[in-house]
Amino acid sequence: MSSFNAYKSNDPSVLLELKRQESQAILDIVRCTQPNMPTLNLIIIVMNTIRAQLGVKKLSLLLYDEITEKIKIEKNFGFKWESEINFDFLKDISEITEGKKISFEPFDSQKVEFIIPIIRNSVPFAWFLIADFAESEEEKLNDLIFIETVGTILVIALDNAKLFENQMKQQKINQELELAEKIQSHLLPRNLSVHHQLEIATYIKAHYKVGGDFFDIIKMNDDEVFFCIADVSGKGISSALLVSSLQAHIHAHVARSTTKPSIKSIVGHLNKSLFELTNGEKFVTIFLGIINFKKKSISYVNAGHNPPIFLLKKKIVHLENGCIPLGIMPITKIEVGNLPFYEGDILFCYTDGFNEQENPQGELLGTQPIVDYLKNTPIHTSQQLIDDAVSIYNQFRKGFEPADDTTLLVLKFL
Repeated sequence: MSSFNAYKSNDPSVLLELKRQESQAILDIVRCTQPNMPTLNLIIIVMNTIRAQLGVKKLSLLLYDEITEKIKIEKNFGFKWESEINFDFLKDISEITEGKKISFEPFDSQKVEFIIPIIRNSVPFAWFLIADFAESEEEKLNDLIFIETVGTILVIALDNAKLFENQMKQQKINQELELAEKIQSHLLPRNLSVHHQLEIATYIKAHYKVGGDFFDIIKMNDDEVFFCIADVSGKGISSALLVSSLQAHIHAHVARSTTKPSIKSIVGHLNKSLFELTNGEKFVTIFLGIINFKKKSISYVNAGHNPPIFLLKKKIVHLENGCIPLGIMPITKIEVGNLPFYEGDILFCYTDGFNEQENPQGELLGTQPIVDYLKNTPIHTSQQLIDDAVSIYNQFRKGFEPADDTTLLVLKFL
């Protein structure tokens, strides 16, 4: 500080210039506090401004850490604090307080003159400790107000920086999810025209951008087609990763096998692979079948999945033969279902996101609406059934948000 103390002057022009300098210092801080600025830089700017503007010799800034719920020193000039000091008592100081009024030995030894709390949402969040900073009571009062003002700006800036950081993290997560969504969609079969006697249509909607539902269609040879629909327990990325692994195992055992696999051997292989991968912590419900066009028959296993609805010669059949869900434990018994098919028959497969969808009254859609539809509606194409099933689903939920992934797979025999 210079020998001339402007606060003792009665000259209006001197006092006005002093206020102008303080206002300019505050404005400079505001201009510097960009949302993408690192937290430490924001703190240094404010601390340096206070020291330069007020000639402060000793200054510490303490912040409340919301993760550890502790108060810690973020920046210090002049004070000599021991590393193990517990400042948590500052939580109870919510207004400017003289250091000598606080019974705390480190404050006495360091001759702290004032504690200046900065309030956020009606609760103290930051504290300035200050000493050796003013030559008169007038100057001291002005300086305390200045520090409180720039401290409030700092807390707002820190909140904005944290918000910006969270937004950037969320944006990155969204970008990664969008990429994962594209990758997952590319893993689904694109060519559904695998046999001239079979017309296929599908619908899949993840609750998040990626999900745990999937279906697959694999042409095994000229006479046989493998198909499946599955639901991995849980939602989101972990389920999507397990879907990718499951699809890889299916293709390895069905599409790339040197010997013709049976439906039972496929189930056994998948269960063993999933159990080794997840240790029983996740499971998969899956319906899988092999269509033999030469024999006009379907062999299938329902591993704990929602029973597909088969319109067989205009009669409703629920396909339930099978075993427990895959990935839980070794499976000792697998019951394979076998049944014929005829021209015009339709197989409607779905995941529980469809039948367990709620409406605003908390009622479940169930399967009866689609059963009634299959009984009473002429169905000309697989896509017609998909479109109408989605319409039934949406009309029932009446805007109520889906709670799960939803997948439909329709096979119409020609």
